[in-house]
Amino acid sequence: MKKLSLLVIFTFVNFLIVMSQTNISFTIDSSGQDAAIDDYVTSNSHPNEIEYNTCAWTISGTPVIWRNVFKFDLSCIPPNAIIQTAELNLFYADTNSYSNTTHSSLTSSNESVLQRITSNWTENTVNWLNQPASTNIDEVILPQSTSPTQDYLNIDVKNIVQHMVNNPNDNFGFLLKLINESYYARLIFASGDNPIGSKHPKLNIKYSIPVSDCILFRLDQTGEDVAIDDYGPGNNYPNEIEYNTCAWTISGTPVIWRNLFKFNLPCELAQATIQSAHLSLYYAVQNNYGNTTHSSLTSSNESVLQRVTNSWSENSATWNTQPTVTTVDEVILPQSISGTQDYTNIDVTNMVRQMINNNNQNYGFSLKLTNENYYARLIFASGDNPDQGKHPLLEVCYTIATSVQETDVPFTISVFPNPFKDEVNISIATKIANAQFNLYDVLGKVVYTKSNLYGNQFHFDCPKIASGMYFYNLIESGIEISKGKLMKN
Repeated sequence: MKKLSLLVIFTFVNFLIVMSQTNISFTIDSSGQDAAIDDYVTSNSHPNEIEYNTCAWTISGTPVIWRNVFKFDLSCIPPNAIIQTAELNLFYADTNSYSNTTHSSLTSSNESVLQRITSNWTENTVNWLNQPASTNIDEVILPQSTSPTQDYLNIDVKNIVQHMVNNPNDNFGFLLKLINESYYARLIFASGDNPIGSKHPKLNIKYSIPVSDCILFRLDQTGEDVAIDDYGPGNNYPNEIEYNTCAWTISGTPVIWRNLFKFNLPCELAQATIQSAHLSLYYAVQNNYGNTTHSSLTSSNESVLQRVTNSWSENSATWNTQPTVTTVDEVILPQSISGTQDYTNIDVTNMVRQMINNNNQNYGFSLKLTNENYYARLIFASGDNPDQGKHPLLEVCYTIATSVQETDVPFTISVFPNPFKDEVNISIATKIANAQFNLYDVLGKVVYTKSNLYGNQFHFDCPKIASGMYFYNLIESGIEISKGKLMKN
């Protein structure tokens, strides 16, 4: 299945306030992307090596160079994130395929370099001949080892990671190689396939996101979109270059085409208020139907966008297995007024709110004709279209509260400071009795509660909870009298 790296562009508005920092760790394991390449048999792929053998050595007297490529899936980080720190940890592979050999600078230095890869690769096909390109911009030097079993910890890759996050469609991972690829020299680290899981490559990132912003998401060929039709109802079409939203005939047989597509929306947006979401679909100048155009030849090509309500995959979805949809918040695309019309800034705010508020149920959009009677067609560029500027585009604008938002109740309530460090204070103009204060994390789990509150001034110590966004409510005699958001520094 293709990875869901759909985020590509970000724009800042004139807000410099940011959220509290978020800490996240990524580890490559056997299901991840890493591979070894060497020039001994240049066409061989090595996706399952248990080590990164960054090396220049000989095999039976023949000089051989080994390099390594590896990638962390960072798609869960919003593309507008500000990377505070990014530290890579590579661990000596005490279990390896080279007779448990160690780091070595036998006749040449094993000083190595980490570079950002700039072209696509997959672990099952990459080899010396087709190895991806890399750039020396922001490259990081790994100095010569000082011990044969040295771990390389907290390697500062902040600048490389910032580029990967801001340009996720260009996140092709890291290249690791010797600076001087002359034998005999070696660094040997555990790969994601190493049997010792604690030794797998690990990337620790600390980041923040603006409290107000608009983010653009554009589908590309690595994303999730698919065409389905009832002509070959069991067939799967994940690579069509157009959304052929259509009712036509093939050799006199009526055929209906529909389309499914999905944007990967970062889970952090669940903490935000979605102000707007607008989708733009562009006429497919290049298409597989003789460069045909929109048409309402004998039936209207008015179409409908609906929210998909169960799971699907672009590599398996067919007419027979197409997912269910809901008419709630559906959006009508009116009949085209020209054969090459773009449909821009389609208001899909309510559907996107549902996708973000229930991110584990974000199954994307369905696009089909309102009346599926031939002959009618809308034809838009898909995420696989060769003209990338025509790919589907989604703009989401949001805000994150920086102060408490209180309910409309006959109480004057203040919760402060916000953000808070170790303590929270509540001041209420009207005295309360038998009240309870609850603090929840973003998953809805209670992290702090205080019961049997009386009076109008309260102080709580919360030093043990992690930094981030939290929600609170204040309940008196079973009635919620206030709720809002709090930030922990």
